[in-house]
Amino acid sequence: MIFPEDTSRWREDSRTVRSVRPDQKGEFSIKGLPAGKYLIAAVDYVQDGQWYDPEFLAELRSRAERLSLAEAESKRADLTVRK
Repeated sequence: MIFPEDTSRWREDSRTVRSVRPDQKGEFSIKGLPAGKYLIAAVDYVQDGQWYDPEFLAELRSRAERLSLAEAESKRADLTVRK
């Protein structure tokens, strides 16, 4: 899961809130995020669409790591699934 630090951007169909699954190597890639400050976390299971629920994101926030992206920047993050 990746979502913006700014709670006003936690809305349905936001291009700044994403949930992705890992590939066969256990890695994941998220492309097309605009520059900004994000929170990123690995979770075991998320119900379809739950990533747009502000209450879910607020709870996840305490377990997430911060990640800042500049325009056209790529970053790598090593995450551990937390339950």
